[in-house]
Amino acid sequence: MSVPVAIASLIQSSAAALDALDFHHWLSGFTEYGQYHITTADNQRQGLPLGLMHALNKDQLRDRIASISSVNVYEPHRYRHILSQTWIKGQGLELQYITPFAVYRITPSKPTILFVTGEYQDRVEYSHSGVRFTYRTVVLDNDMIDTLLAIPL
Repeated sequence: MSVPVAIASLIQSSAAALDALDFHHWLSGFTEYGQYHITTADNQRQGLPLGLMHALNKDQLRDRIASISSVNVYEPHRYRHILSQTWIKGQGLELQYITPFAVYRITPSKPTILFVTGEYQDRVEYSHSGVRFTYRTVVLDNDMIDTLLAIPL
């Protein structure tokens, strides 16, 4: 079964928006009640609810973006996402779109580094305005990551 073009486009445009630091466009990919979580494969395997970032709706995502723009003080950087092909897991209400990724961190005057690898586990909703994320879980392969996780993945 192939991934619908609209969903593949949503996943790719989300990564491109983060790479361009275009947070408004990134937020537009979520429904108003869309959830966003970053966790590790080990936590997920063990069924642990702990993670690195949680937003239970779009308002919490907006707060996170506002914090990045005005409150947080961190070393300027940006990402470059490399996405693998998306595949489908589950059926019916359990349908997920899985996209493996690698994210490189680019910091001025420093070498580019491989920041994280993992996969997106996405659930989406179709509406008259297009397809949007209702639930996005970012599952990191490793639980040892740099402390600089200011920008969503």
